[in-house]
Amino acid sequence: PFTTLVPNLGVCEGGGGAMLWLDIPGLLEGAHEGRGLGRAFLRHVERCRLLLHLVDGESAEPAAEYLAINRELQLYSPRLAATPQVVLVSKAELPHVAERINETVAAIRAVAPHGRILPFSAHSGLNVQQLMQRTHALLRQVQHQQAQEAEAEAAPHGHGP
Repeated sequence: PFTTLVPNLGVCEGGGGAMLWLDIPGLLEGAHEGRGLGRAFLRHVERCRLLLHLVDGESAEPAAEYLAINRELQLYSPRLAATPQVVLVSKAELPHVAERINETVAAIRAVAPHGRILPFSAHSGLNVQQLMQRTHALLRQVQHQQAQEAEAEAAPHGHGP
């Protein structure tokens, strides 16, 4: 199967503004220990404010695949594992994937700590506009929260008279 071998940066316009996206390769089990190109790519991922986690819609075990990647993120850096995610179930245009998409989404929802799970198809465009809008809105939320945290950290911590 195809996987990205080098990170690719791109500007994605739509959904309310421009966003810088980083396409990184799939992680192998043991990436946090340096297996494959894992650590090099995990360092790139640490700079991201939001992760779009792609789960293959044809997977026989989508929840296990979701958990395996998140386990690698956690083992590499708990801070990275806490980065907000949107889970995308790919290939939703394929009849055999569409036939069991509710089951696939439910399996992931049962193990994900959030409800941001979206079936989509890059091929047919299914839910791509919704993805753009949701991603942009969530990114704005994350940026606002980070700005508030930075302000709180920068505020003088008075010690009273």
